[in-house]
Amino acid sequence: MVSRCLIWILTQWPGGNSAHHHISIHSNEKQQNASPSEIAPTLKHFERFFLQSLLDNLPALACLTLPTAASYARVVDGIWSGGTWVCWGNDNKEAPIRLCGSPGSHHFELKCVDGTSNPYLVIAGIIGAGMVGVKRGQDLTMRACDAMAYKLSKQERQDLGIIDNLPRTIAEARESFDGCWELKGVLGEEFVEKYLAVNRVSLHPVWISPILSLISTARNLKMF
Repeated sequence: MVSRCLIWILTQWPGGNSAHHHISIHSNEKQQNASPSEIAPTLKHFERFFLQSLLDNLPALACLTLPTAASYARVVDGIWSGGTWVCWGNDNKEAPIRLCGSPGSHHFELKCVDGTSNPYLVIAGIIGAGMVGVKRGQDLTMRACDAMAYKLSKQERQDLGIIDNLPRTIAEARESFDGCWELKGVLGEEFVEKYLAVNRVSLHPVWISPILSLISTARNLKMF
């Protein structure tokens, strides 16, 4: 029996459901790559700016892209869900930001998004976070990780500029979101405050326990 739903994980296979987002950034400038980079030579300068700012704000964005406690069951390594390290890579399914396409027609895939998120808020957060870097001219400092980041040594990760982890719980994500002044500047402090208030109430154990119980029952009855 095949069922369609947005529940995070329903079977023993840990990959579960997701809602990966694909986004590209373009410019009308005639000279689109005036400052090529040794770090990412196939990316135009504004793509590099966008990517670096997105990486910097990824832990805080998780509160929008992975908005429930159960969302973090997929924040693990080795299941093509984006892994646990903040990084990017060329066609790397183990990186939360995957660079897709050929030079001149690149786009970014954000893998750390699931189906319980509000797609409008996710897109607003992604564009807002990335455009902060474009406006600043904040160039890319992290090198592409084309391996599984969790299998690299600490020194190998540091050489690529990989330092931070994604949040592993919704509580960690809320803390990052609440402390991110760049996203507060883009989305508004009032929005962040009210979003966090609603997120905390909607995920209170009193409300979420019956949902998790229903999922557990459905699994035991092999309804999915």
